[in-house]
Amino acid sequence: MEANVFNKEHVFLNINANTKEEVLKFISKSAKELGITNDCEGVYNGLVERESQFTTNLGEFIAIPHTKNDAVINPAVLVLKFNEDVNWNEGEEKIKLAINLLMPGQSEGNTHLKLLSALSRKLIHEDFKDALLNSNDVEEVTALINEALGL
Repeated sequence: MEANVFNKEHVFLNINANTKEEVLKFISKSAKELGITNDCEGVYNGLVERESQFTTNLGEFIAIPHTKNDAVINPAVLVLKFNEDVNWNEGEEKIKLAINLLMPGQSEGNTHLKLLSALSRKLIHEDFKDALLNSNDVEEVTALINEALGL
């Protein structure tokens, strides 16, 4: 797996967002700023399309929005923590943290599934989840996600 998939520049703390749409727009804009895409709208549409198929809200205050589409140039994981709990979908628990996966549409194999699987395995552990939800330290969040991804 590519070492540049995740680093501390991919951690965003104290984000102001109230809705899922605002979060997905923030992800798209950040992806462009980080050189992950040249097509903000394509990334945003990919994230929205994925959400329309099935919610990425895992419950327990965490969502994993993701997309695999041609607008993504470089695979990446972004982590966002919010100042206020975000309304994800009507009738669902609000979220405090989003772990975002962006994969190129033509990427070989099932890298996104491997990343999702690795994250999911770690997120069943309360101590890991609590550490992520409670940390406001970029270095600590980076270390936790690197550990989860096996980077």
